[in-house]
Amino acid sequence: MSNKRKIMASLLASVLMFSMMSVGLSGCFGGSSKPTLTLSTPSIQSPDIIESGVLRVGFDSSHAPFAGLSNGEIIGIDVDVAASVAEKLGLKLQKIDVSGQNVSSLLQDGTIDVVMGIQGGSSSDFTESMVGPYLIDGPAIFTVGHSDTPTTLDPATLTGVKIAAQEKSLSAYQISQQYGDGNLVTYPKLDEVFNQLATGGISYAAADAIVGSFLAVKMENIRCEGILGTPQGVYMGVAANKQNLVSKLTEALRSLRDGGNMQVVVSKWLGPVSSSAVLSTDAIVAQTTSTGTSASGQAASSAAGATTGTTPSDTTNASGGTGGASSDSGNSSSSSTNGTSANTDTNSSGTSATSS
Repeated sequence: MSNKRKIMASLLASVLMFSMMSVGLSGCFGGSSKPTLTLSTPSIQSPDIIESGVLRVGFDSSHAPFAGLSNGEIIGIDVDVAASVAEKLGLKLQKIDVSGQNVSSLLQDGTIDVVMGIQGGSSSDFTESMVGPYLIDGPAIFTVGHSDTPTTLDPATLTGVKIAAQEKSLSAYQISQQYGDGNLVTYPKLDEVFNQLATGGISYAAADAIVGSFLAVKMENIRCEGILGTPQGVYMGVAANKQNLVSKLTEALRSLRDGGNMQVVVSKWLGPVSSSAVLSTDAIVAQTTSTGTSASGQAASSAAGATTGTTPSDTTNASGGTGGASSDSGNSSSSSTNGTSANTDTNSSGTSATSS
């Protein structure tokens, strides 16, 4: 496990406790019974899934805020997305912690049906099928905003402006490359960067879009304005021989996004404005990767859409593309977690930046 993921996992429990106290959600985690979910008729069954009526989904519990542990329960953005997908398919969600394991093997040997959080820019040799992207990520710009209406980031407005970032992070590297070292101000920890932003010490900050948005939820009026450069997709992974499941997941994700459900799920964790910056407007497509090709990048058509501002049509892309640099950083989890487990960005080599 990388240092970054250890830091994020270790901070999750304390942040969740903060969130429960600050927004009065302790009942969601306590002994109160969960509402009974009435499922529709399943749209897929065995042998396309391991067990009829159940969707077994793998989550990396060391990768908050996508997934983390609270009192032994896996919760996070990916959990809520998977729960919504399972419900759309008429299936019960079974959560399985796959932290530190070879997820391709788990898909192939029938341990899990799906794995969440296959990320663009990763160096892992994931050679199964992917569906998405359901989120996009990458170095992003944050500022203080007093409107609930998302704005469009114009990178040209940042020329000559001081921008803060965590030292040795990918976001700091991106600012240095795009605007020059004269624009960059660094701090040892990501929360120090955001404190400077909140108190008016700086006007702009750079951080990983999803990790930064999660941190910003507990800080008044800080929001993600947009991702710098080409976004990296976040995908669902499926065994390459389960193409009927791939098709059903693709349909479910499209329906959730187009119906606004994905916005609701992600807003719970990242806030309504910041969530707009990380929700993918690219086509939800299925990709089948070839052996030896990293499946962690966006589809070629998807990356092109992010670059040109156009949205590709929802079609199947049979070849996996490659993404940019690596990003910083049950059933439905029962919390609207207004805090952060992430106090670190990632440097350009993908290792953890300094953090306590």
